[in-house]
Amino acid sequence: MYLAKEEGARTQIRSLILACLMLLGALATGVPNATALTGNETVAVTGVTNNSAYISVSNLDSNDSYYWWAFIYSPNGSLYDFDYGSISGLGGAGTVNYGVSWTTPTVAGNYTINGELSDSVGNSLVNDTKYFTIGGGGGTVLSETIIATGATATSANVTGSNLNSTQTYQWYAFVYYPSGSLQTSDSGIWNSPNSSTMTDSGSWSRGNQAGNYTLSVRLYEYWSSVLLDTYNTTFYSNGPGNLTPDSNEPNEGTSSATPITLGAPISGVNIHNSSDDDYYTLNITSGSMVWVNLTFSHSVGDLQLNVYEWNGLNNWLFDYSHSSSDNEQVIFNVTSSTTYYVQVFSSGGASNYSFSVQSTTTPPPPTPTADVNEPNDSFTTATAAGTSLPYSQTNLSIHNSTDDDYFSFPAISGVTYWVNISFTHSNGDLDMDLYDGGQNWVDGSSSVSDDESVTDTPASNMTMYAHVYGWSSATNNYDITIESSTGGGTTNITGNIATVFFSNATYGEFTMSNLTNTADYEIDAFLLEWNGTNYTSLGSFTQGWTSNGSNRVEPAFVTLAEEGTFCLYGELYDTTTSANGIWLDGNIDCLYHEMMEASITSDTSATMNAQNITSGLNYSYQWYLYIPGSNASMQSGNGNFTASSTSWPSTAIWNQLSSGLQHCFYVELYYNSSVIGDHEDCFNPTWPGISATGITANSNATTNTFYFDAVDLNIGNNYVLQTSIERYSNGTVVEYSTPTNFSATSANESFNWAFNTPSVSGYYCANDSICFLIIHDDDSDGVWNENDLCPNTASNATVDIYGCAATQRDSDNDGVNDAQDAFPFDGTQWQDSDGDGYGDNASGNNSDAFPNDSSQWSDTDGDGYGDNPNGTNADAFPNDPNEWVDSDGDGVGDNGDLLPNDASQWVDSDGDGYGDNSSGTNGDAFPSDSTQWADGDGDGYGDNSNVTGGDLWPNDPSQWWDSDGDGYGD
Repeated sequence: MYLAKEEGARTQIRSLILACLMLLGALATGVPNATALTGNETVAVTGVTNNSAYISVSNLDSNDSYYWWAFIYSPNGSLYDFDYGSISGLGGAGTVNYGVSWTTPTVAGNYTINGELSDSVGNSLVNDTKYFTIGGGGGTVLSETIIATGATATSANVTGSNLNSTQTYQWYAFVYYPSGSLQTSDSGIWNSPNSSTMTDSGSWSRGNQAGNYTLSVRLYEYWSSVLLDTYNTTFYSNGPGNLTPDSNEPNEGTSSATPITLGAPISGVNIHNSSDDDYYTLNITSGSMVWVNLTFSHSVGDLQLNVYEWNGLNNWLFDYSHSSSDNEQVIFNVTSSTTYYVQVFSSGGASNYSFSVQSTTTPPPPTPTADVNEPNDSFTTATAAGTSLPYSQTNLSIHNSTDDDYFSFPAISGVTYWVNISFTHSNGDLDMDLYDGGQNWVDGSSSVSDDESVTDTPASNMTMYAHVYGWSSATNNYDITIESSTGGGTTNITGNIATVFFSNATYGEFTMSNLTNTADYEIDAFLLEWNGTNYTSLGSFTQGWTSNGSNRVEPAFVTLAEEGTFCLYGELYDTTTSANGIWLDGNIDCLYHEMMEASITSDTSATMNAQNITSGLNYSYQWYLYIPGSNASMQSGNGNFTASSTSWPSTAIWNQLSSGLQHCFYVELYYNSSVIGDHEDCFNPTWPGISATGITANSNATTNTFYFDAVDLNIGNNYVLQTSIERYSNGTVVEYSTPTNFSATSANESFNWAFNTPSVSGYYCANDSICFLIIHDDDSDGVWNENDLCPNTASNATVDIYGCAATQRDSDNDGVNDAQDAFPFDGTQWQDSDGDGYGDNASGNNSDAFPNDSSQWSDTDGDGYGDNPNGTNADAFPNDPNEWVDSDGDGVGDNGDLLPNDASQWVDSDGDGYGDNSSGTNGDAFPSDSTQWADGDGDGYGDNSNVTGGDLWPNDPSQWWDSDGDGYGD
């Protein structure tokens, strides 16, 4: 956004420039017309220095013309410089950069750059603001940065610094696996931050890999999406933690598998650690296509999916899905009814998951019915093949899961016998065993092909038995032949129905291939209707021929009289080997025969199109309009028509709806009072609304204008129009427009509303659709009035986040403003005369005992001498108020030192002038006898002989007294 008070000057400059440009253009080509813009144009000020920047624009319409603008403002708000340029013929999502430059300012302060994109006639479309600072300037210097701290496997603190309270920022945190691929991300928004430093907590799920992860945090300017700063760091994660086991545990194998139901979703389950396996079991009947869908969060744990089938002996893995996505899916056809097992396991990490097993309604092959040989389910009821071989029979079946077919034939010793069955394996797996006369097994065939064959050469005459059965309860149709080495062989007749093509309501065709030349064939064709559960035969035909090549196309002419799913089904028979025919192949193709279609064309109309109808016949229709979930129709209509061609288009019209809920249009087509077609189409009515087209945002203007269109109107209808201005942060409405009544004369009509400029700074939105910024900053210090605790800051003063300069603050409330307070955060001190960091107030914190002596500040014992040993008049005894000097350095203060200049003596107990320290200077040998102080011969008697007890022989340690005075010692 830009400084509102300069809008007038800027508009005047822009208008004069555009007037000149348009005049020159008009002389050459006529005045250009403003055309429809993309509505998504963006502009950003990038690459800012103190004398240059780029105006970056994107999402332009190549069919339109634009102008870009750059306005540079001085710290006092006046226009310092500007630049502009025109744009035409450029479009698309790419970004185009236009360089601007100006003379480097010499006045210190915070400068503003406003970039703007306008249309060809000067209407402002979008704008962006950035800043730069010339040293010593006031306000907040916007060199935004971002950093991440305390990064762990699941979170980190994201801190943005040097943020501008008038901007909106968005941060992103991207977490990368040790392999380098992206694991996850988080983001947040700082909208008009109330501090220059903001911190959010980013969080994410623990990665499923152990190792060093990379965390990249990025800071963007929200509106322009300009990247401001990036910070990268790393953290170590040992992989995911374990989860609490779910209620199905233990289900680690097939024997403990959890039973589930086809179609029922499974949720609230988990792989609780990397070694956990979950098994589920269900029975699925043949003839359907099945999906197993597993959903989880791959970033937490990499889960995999296996599906097993019970084949009568063991469970075999027949399909799986092992990807690195959030989903695993297995799709398979069920050809025989059996038990299936679903295994969910982890290849790394633990994770919650959900899954389901669902089936389609795809028409299965026709269900086998009991054949003419039933009952032949045992050795005793076996169908006799007779003595004349070869023997063959077609159209046989294993018609249910308990059906077994037995055949018997007489066998001669030494003759080799073959029994063959043919079928379509994809419709059900049949197998066969051969038994001797004692009902002992002699051969078996259990392949996965379309044929099974058994053989034996008996050593004696006997009755042999062939047993045909379905593997794992499979059902299917089949043909059988029994041959012997003496009973004649058969020519190997081949053939299949390669394709069935059901073209339309009147025609289809069967294409046979791999035919044997000169062989006789027959095709039995059936027209079937599928109701989602069963087939109904509507008709059939049989066509025989002798092949004269390997291919043949047989047409099928049909008539479909109603809507539904219809199928052409064919069976190919070999009639050379047997007149009764040997089944070779079957194939089917289905189509949906549409007879009525409907499509919503507006809130009050729909098209109806009857199709595949017969010219000249009379038809009728009935339509209903209803709300889903309601049994009652809202509106309805009907009619009759006589078809003049194979289709009949019409329109259904209804009254304007009174609800914006979803509605459905349903129509039925009748012939002879029977429904032969129907269709339904649902829609959400288009409801009238307001579409914002523009807004002004001049903070200094008394009013601003909101431009908008009333859209999706019904011409002639009366409407009441009311819009509003609300706060972006909480949706509080600050002003409603006066309700306006009008009658629509077109589908879209334009309006504008002059609203009162909000008196409080901040982001606002008009009608929840277009947002703008209003800034009130009376003292131009960069802090909104609402956040400015010091509203009258002097120009160019450095302020804090509360808008206060040092001369306006008294942070410690001691009555002295911060600019004059030597201790701005200590209410007990405000002056420091000697500059030693200790306040002059003796009763305050950290007071100075010597306010005029910068070398002293403390006097612990109060004797007038400072505690600092390196300062003036230092106290040698800082804790003794009676001592402060020790001249001879003997540790005894001069006041108490009897010998203050002799470091070896300090006490003379007997006052004889000799110190008590015997090892010191003139030490006293008799510290308690004032008459003695020396003992030269060390005999314990003082050398002073002038007193009683004195040593008469001071140099003779063996004598000291002469009682009789004769000159000889006692």
